[in-house]
Amino acid sequence: MNWFHSPAFSDSGFRVTVTGDWAPVWTYEELMRRDPAVVYGDLLPLFQASDLNIVNVECVIGEKGAPLSKPGPCIKGAESIAIPALKAMPAHVATLANNHAMDFGPESLEYTLEVLCKAGIATVGAGMNGAAAAQPLIIPCEAAGGSLAIVNFGEGEACASLQGGPGVNVYTPETQEAQVRALKAAGHLVIAIFHGGREIAAMPPPYVVEGLRRIADAGADAVLAHHPHVPQAVEIYRGVPIAYSLGNFVFRRPDPPTYRSSGYLAHLTIADGTVKEVSLTPYRATEHGVFAMQGTEREAFLYDLRQLSDDLQSPEKVASLWNAFIDDALWISPTGERAEGAAAYFAQLQGALEVYRQDPAAGISRWHHYFFAPAHWHYFLTAFERMKLGTFGDAPEWARERVRRWKQ
Repeated sequence: MNWFHSPAFSDSGFRVTVTGDWAPVWTYEELMRRDPAVVYGDLLPLFQASDLNIVNVECVIGEKGAPLSKPGPCIKGAESIAIPALKAMPAHVATLANNHAMDFGPESLEYTLEVLCKAGIATVGAGMNGAAAAQPLIIPCEAAGGSLAIVNFGEGEACASLQGGPGVNVYTPETQEAQVRALKAAGHLVIAIFHGGREIAAMPPPYVVEGLRRIADAGADAVLAHHPHVPQAVEIYRGVPIAYSLGNFVFRRPDPPTYRSSGYLAHLTIADGTVKEVSLTPYRATEHGVFAMQGTEREAFLYDLRQLSDDLQSPEKVASLWNAFIDDALWISPTGERAEGAAAYFAQLQGALEVYRQDPAAGISRWHHYFFAPAHWHYFLTAFERMKLGTFGDAPEWARERVRRWKQ
């Protein structure tokens, strides 16, 4: 298998297309209101030719509930816009194990599950209790050998299911590995979809690389991921395709930097009980919709992606890119004060203390956010370890340049 060959559109096999983050907000809200299908640009025929489209719905739908106290935005999409736009694709499965699926509390998650179900869109990765959130989605599929199982898990952050309560299915490597093994033993073809890692990072952190490879070793037939809001590397690991971040899809703020407005669709062709082919379609998110890259733009994007994918095979380069990301830290306070490098970490923690002094509940939420999600505690621990060892700031210049390009 090779991610970089041109997508095949033959009638043989069962075709699955997976997208990154989707929400009917910001740049695209009014565009979708006017025409639910236009946002997909020239990608629409690809979805229509696919047997199964899996979309990461990165918001709640409807007006239920009140916003959570959490760092970052709480995102909701109007039902009258979201559902027609999803059906226009058409979306068959919505993955919900992300950090926005319960942004307006349990009531908002319950309503989102309800309206998606009524629209005929299956959901996976979130529920009104921990057991429901962890439940895989089983789809009859002759090409998969009888059935296809989709498991969806993520870091969850403020939307995580805690102590069996409502929320999203939390990523704990041993739990998902055991689940994948059990599904394979039951004869299912397994697609694992992860939402986590560090935002705007060129390379996934070492713990994500290790974790997703462990899911592949447990028996997953394909492993796909999103959340970083930028595209990341792909690989065929011991015969299993892994895509570390598909990037933003229909999730565009006004005038985003280059890599935050680009990504790729992941296509899987399933036949004879296995994933026979994989391919990707690079796209650019513009104010007029999402369009497939063409010509030199496509060639440049694929060159960058191949370079990252080659670097992924070197643990030293993965570590160098993660360390460069750590060294290039930037923190901007709510009042606009900036802190860079090592100072950014202390400013961020001090900011959480200030939030706590003014609003204890909000402060506790922020501290929990930092210590609960691996993306955050790996970030802080790596930085403080490098400071303790006197290595902070020594990441190689090639890695620092790559990190800056992805952040822009």
